[in-house]
Amino acid sequence: MSYYWILCVAICLVESSTQGALYEAKLAISPNPFKPLIDETLMVLCQLEKKVSTEAREFKSVNRITIKKGSIKVAKLTSDLKEVQVFNDFAKTCPYQTDCGTGNGKLDIDSTAYMQVKVRNLMKSLKDTYTCDVEGTDDNGDSVTATDTYTLDSTDATISEIVDKLQGFQAEMARLGHTEGGHVDCGGSYDGSWKSGLYRASWTRVGVFHVTKKVRVDFKTPYSKPPVVQLSVMALDNNKEATYYGAVVESVDTRGFLMRCMTLKDPRFRVWDMDISWTSVAVY
Repeated sequence: MSYYWILCVAICLVESSTQGALYEAKLAISPNPFKPLIDETLMVLCQLEKKVSTEAREFKSVNRITIKKGSIKVAKLTSDLKEVQVFNDFAKTCPYQTDCGTGNGKLDIDSTAYMQVKVRNLMKSLKDTYTCDVEGTDDNGDSVTATDTYTLDSTDATISEIVDKLQGFQAEMARLGHTEGGHVDCGGSYDGSWKSGLYRASWTRVGVFHVTKKVRVDFKTPYSKPPVVQLSVMALDNNKEATYYGAVVESVDTRGFLMRCMTLKDPRFRVWDMDISWTSVAVY
């Protein structure tokens, strides 16, 4: 008798683990109401939630999630796609995903199948009824679909909101227009003043510079984010000796950057004077 119960429990566990569960599709959109002149992106989330109701459907697996605006497809995720496909102007396939929006998702029903899309506001009317369709199969291998709808409203922005938005644009343009420049006199290595140690440079034939000098440069005005810094050699005096030199940016922060002037330890490659020009440009 004891063997029977052990066998029965094992069979029951296997059978219960292969059965599908009841789910409903859930569609959420924000912000709502949407303000065309203020809101830049629309977040759309379609996911499958476990529910016990008359609207619930039995799912064992999910093979497709689709979001539509009215009758026009916004985005989709299928079992044969590696990533969410977002559609340009809610009609045509977007040549570059970030041109019309970005998305992420998964079809794994055991850890909540979902698709989330961030749609860019292209100054078009986004007001409409959106539909979320989740398609899959049940325990019998039959096709099953769960659907949810969401109506997005749209309202005009107030004058105050528009002014605040424009001021934000102006501040961002000023930030992106922040550039600075100058030059650094590294002096020469001939007198033994370059004592910052060895620097490995895999991008050169020699692979390493043994004679170097570090220089810290501070910006006149701090950046909100570390900018891009470029260097170039303005002038070089080698006193008619052989030359092999380099200059590199080692680190950048919002207040300045650390650079290094370099040459070889061979006395034939001494630098008598090196001037470096630099330019910093804000990043997006």
